[in-house]
Amino acid sequence: MVSLGTRYRFLIGVLFIGLLGSCGSSTDQRGEVIPPKSVYKLPQRPEIVVAYISQLLRENDSPQLYYLRAKAYFQLRDYVHAEPDIQRALEKNPGDADYLLLSSQIKSQLGWFTQALEEAKALESSGYSSSMMHLVLCEIYLASNSKRLAASYLQKAISLGIPMSEKAYGFYLGKITRGDSLQAIQLITSNELAHRSLSQLFFTYQMPRMSQLAYQKLILSELKKYPLDPYLLRNWGRFLTQLHQYNRAEKVFKKVLTQLPANPSFLLEFGEFYVRLGNYEQAMLYLGQVPKQASIYRDVLFNQALIYLKTGQKSRSLAILDSARMQFKYDRRFIEMHDRLLGKRVDSSRVLADSTAQKSD
Repeated sequence: MVSLGTRYRFLIGVLFIGLLGSCGSSTDQRGEVIPPKSVYKLPQRPEIVVAYISQLLRENDSPQLYYLRAKAYFQLRDYVHAEPDIQRALEKNPGDADYLLLSSQIKSQLGWFTQALEEAKALESSGYSSSMMHLVLCEIYLASNSKRLAASYLQKAISLGIPMSEKAYGFYLGKITRGDSLQAIQLITSNELAHRSLSQLFFTYQMPRMSQLAYQKLILSELKKYPLDPYLLRNWGRFLTQLHQYNRAEKVFKKVLTQLPANPSFLLEFGEFYVRLGNYEQAMLYLGQVPKQASIYRDVLFNQALIYLKTGQKSRSLAILDSARMQFKYDRRFIEMHDRLLGKRVDSSRVLADSTAQKSD
C-alpha cells in the first residue's frame, strides 16, 4: 500500500511542476515527470489543491483524487464537502486504510460518532495501527463518555508517537481522561487555534471570560481563515445570541446546519435556541430530528415537555415526563417538573437543579 504522505506529496508536487521546472526535475522510465525534492518541502494551500483536483476529476474519476480532495477539504474544515468525496474513494477502493482513517476523522468532526466508530474499529481489526487512528478512537469514546476506553487508546497513541501537530491536543485529551476537564480547557490558549478541536474548545470556554470586543475580533479573524468551520460559526452564533442579536444568530445557525447536517448536538442546540425565542413550532422541528439513541436525547425530552407545558398541553407534557422518569431515573429535572405539574410539594433538600446536566457538547 502506498503511504498517505507519499501519495499526497506526489500529486501536490505536480501542481507546482511548471513553476519549478528549473529546479532539476527529471523523468522516470515511462517518461513521466518526477517533481524535484524541493517541491515536497513547500506548504500547500488547500483551496488551491481543491481547485486543481476538481479539474483533474473532470477527466479522471480516480479514488485517489477523491481522497486527496477530501483531505484538502478536511484541512479547510469543510467537512460537509469532504465526506461525500471520501465516500466515493471508499466505494472504489473499500480496503484502503488511509481512506478509512480519513473517513472516520471526518465523521467524528460531523458528530456522526456511531459511523465514525464503525470505520475506526474496522480499520483496527484489519491490523492497521497508527497514532492518529488511536487518537480518533480516543476522541470518539470521549464523546460517548467512555473515559476508560478513551484513556487506553490515548496511551496507545502516545506509545506510537503523537505527531507534533497533535501534541497539544494529546495533552488536553490526557487531562480529560484523568477527569481534570476544567484544567484541561483552561490550559488551551490562542496559540492552539490552528488545531480544529482546540479552536472549538477555546472559543466555547472563553466566550463568557473574554471581553466582548476581544472575543469578536479574534473569532472573526479565525473565520476569515476558515469560513466553513462549523464550530467557529456555531460559537459565533452563540456570541450573537449572547448579545441578543437573534436575527443575525439565526442566520448563522442556519449556515451551521448546512455544515453539520444531522449532527445531534447541534439539532438540540438549534431547537433550544427557538425555545428561547418562543418559536415552539421551529423548536419542535429540530428537536424531533435528534435520534432517540443519542446520548443527549434526555435533553430533547425535557425541552419537548417544557414546550407542551408552555403551550397549554399539560397532558402531553405529563406523558413525556412519565416516560422520561422511567428511562432516566437519576435525572431530577423530570421528577421536579412532574411533581410541580401535579402540585406536589418539592423537597428542596432532595431535588437538585440539573438543567444543564448530561449534555455531551
